[in-house]
Amino acid sequence: MRVVFNRYLLSAITLLCVTTLSACGGGGTSVPEPPTPRLVELEAPEQHGLSAGELRVDPGATEEHGNVVVTCSSSGGACVLIVADDGSVSYEDTGGVPIVAYPPRRLPGALNAYSLVARRNVAGRVARTAFTDVASSTASTTSERPLAGGTWNTGVTQASLNADPDSPRDNRAINAWYINDRLVFERIELEQGFRPNTRRTPPSPGYLAEVSPPAGIGDWQGVEQFFITDDGARFYSVFYSDVLDNADSDYLAFGYWAWLPGPDIDRRPFVGAAASGNDPFIAGHVNAVDGQATYRGAATGLYVDGRTSPAYRVFDADVRLTADFDVNSISGAITGGRDSSTGAALFDDLVLATAGIRTADAAFFRGRVSVMLDGKPALGRWGGQFYGNGVATTDIPVSYAEAPGSVAGTFGARVLDGDSLLGVFGAYKESGQ
Repeated sequence: MRVVFNRYLLSAITLLCVTTLSACGGGGTSVPEPPTPRLVELEAPEQHGLSAGELRVDPGATEEHGNVVVTCSSSGGACVLIVADDGSVSYEDTGGVPIVAYPPRRLPGALNAYSLVARRNVAGRVARTAFTDVASSTASTTSERPLAGGTWNTGVTQASLNADPDSPRDNRAINAWYINDRLVFERIELEQGFRPNTRRTPPSPGYLAEVSPPAGIGDWQGVEQFFITDDGARFYSVFYSDVLDNADSDYLAFGYWAWLPGPDIDRRPFVGAAASGNDPFIAGHVNAVDGQATYRGAATGLYVDGRTSPAYRVFDADVRLTADFDVNSISGAITGGRDSSTGAALFDDLVLATAGIRTADAAFFRGRVSVMLDGKPALGRWGGQFYGNGVATTDIPVSYAEAPGSVAGTFGARVLDGDSLLGVFGAYKESGQ
């Protein structure tokens, strides 16, 4: 923190009066000078949505303002925040110390509020999805695809409806762009023919809220959306992207979702996760890349605690991958899995077993997962796709091909009749490679 400026200036005559009242004709003893507030710069989320001016929060209180939650320390008095016209945020050092952060993701609380039967049904779908192979939006085929051509990203989907990943029923690509400095996501459902987006806030009780990125990956931005369909179904989605602006020609976008049927819909829930990018690595260039490349990044997703009486959490984690282009394979691990709200440890050393990199249709891969969840062995599936061609394009000789700049995908794991998880990851080539 650094001091920005002194907000209050005292004139010489006022200073003289408070120092000795007799000098102003009042007589008596000296009155202590009140502390002079200074403004201290406060680190706040970039898209905080706070209005310019003064904001006061009582000690120990937590309040929602704009796109963020403001919490004031319980000691030191009320927190007084000053929001400048340029969006910078400071606070007066004579009061309490505030914390400004995006609100926690609401999905776990929403799912935990459902009936035991509904929670068990969702848990069963997460467990099923965790053991389902990813579908490629490029390489998979179906007898009929309503959205067979258009402008959207490519990637992979891991979803409960995809019993056959090479002929999926739920195959999605995620786009991201800005409208008036606000990040908007589009979920393209290739097999269903839908293209819903997050441009508008859904009618109440629906919501659209910004959410914090996983720790250590500050370039990601995210939103959470909830809406009720015309037939009463509940649809929850969480999206993230590292897109910088509308001129960004190499970005990643991720998402995971849960759909619960309405009271008159005789269907089970469905869940899924997808990872996409707008600069898919050219599959024909994979064989032209030599050596190894390592990738580091982050992962996030939904964790289900138990099957008998399941409880839901959102987790964040770290990911590291190694691609060996001499044999066209990739493997890695997801570590430090933790509750995004409490920081409590949930899992560690989730093994992303070696998977072969395809060299036709798309530079994507599928593999197996193993990890210990709640002290029990869990198995699952993972997959992803490479992005970032660098200088090599379809118009430049393949001899210029270099290791892809990034990789994104999905993963899941389940204990039979126990815990399960489903998530997305994004990772970037380490410098110097």
